[in-house]
Amino acid sequence: MPSPVLLVVQAFALVSYLGVGALVLARAPRGPLTRAFAWLTGALVLHAAGSLLRTLTVAESGVRGATFLLQVGLHLLIPLLLYFTYQLVGARFRIVRAYLVFLWGVYLPLSVLASLSDFAWGTRWVVALESGPDGWVPVAYGPGGVADIIFFGGSVAGTLAVLVAAWRRARGLTRVQLEWFGMALGIGAI
Repeated sequence: MPSPVLLVVQAFALVSYLGVGALVLARAPRGPLTRAFAWLTGALVLHAAGSLLRTLTVAESGVRGATFLLQVGLHLLIPLLLYFTYQLVGARFRIVRAYLVFLWGVYLPLSVLASLSDFAWGTRWVVALESGPDGWVPVAYGPGGVADIIFFGGSVAGTLAVLVAAWRRARGLTRVQLEWFGMALGIGAI
């Protein structure tokens, strides 16, 4: 039986992501930054829902389905984090655009196919799961899981580089907003 505290935290994260994303989208549905934020929170909702379902599910097929949902949320989060930051600061860095094209055009389709293979046939392209006393837990990452870690690191590095470059150019209120956004990213990383 999973810890009640874990269930409450996972449910709170799911409801929070869903609520914040919907609230921001409802207030200003037309802006590109708002849409990027809504997509980002949507990826977090998928990830949180998969995590909660995996905690609650007992059967292996259900756990694989929940893990697929969790992985798709992560696969979407990787390019969306950088895309949101790119939209936030209005950056025009060629290397960032090239990396985004690679993430959307190559990485995302391949990683979702690898996760689908894990879900449908129980392969271990992304992650291997085993049943334990606390439910199903990931025990080993396959080549797709290692790629997730590498590309997530690249997206975080790109996000930080874009933020630092924008912060150096910014003045006044924009600079303060970027500092707060950077602090929120730091707190969220913890």
